[in-house]
Amino acid sequence: MVRKTIKTENNKITEPSFGNAVLSNDNRSFFSFSENKKTYTAENSCGKIGIRLQIDGNLYTATSTKKCDKGLLLDDGRFYLVELKGVDINTACEQLISTLTLLKNDYKDFDFNYYGRIVAKKGIPESNTSRQRAMKNFGIDKFLLRENSLTEEV
Repeated sequence: MVRKTIKTENNKITEPSFGNAVLSNDNRSFFSFSENKKTYTAENSCGKIGIRLQIDGNLYTATSTKKCDKGLLLDDGRFYLVELKGVDINTACEQLISTLTLLKNDYKDFDFNYYGRIVAKKGIPESNTSRQRAMKNFGIDKFLLRENSLTEEV
């Protein structure tokens, strides 16, 4: 199967399309999400084009399926799934995994490189089954969990 590539024009990603789930589509210096005093920030010193997405409630509206809060797709195919969570790390891991499954099915023509990110309150447990399952689904080096804020270079 021939995979589709991400298409860009005028510093915007034009394909794939995410409809009304798009929060921004540009090459800003920082891509950031905040919710309930939790913050995820991707520093973009290389000038990548990125789409910030509202996944839960916009890209996927069904209330019967758990989804992560946000997403960031970069023009090089890296797709960061971000959950900004209170204390329930198990649910956060499940939300990332179910969103990963949805995206892999709905955008199967694209070869995205998925990353899972959880930003939660203090007191994150060292290890649990949901966390191990998320690490397996994303890959150990592609899954991060931090307290209150996470900033990384993309």
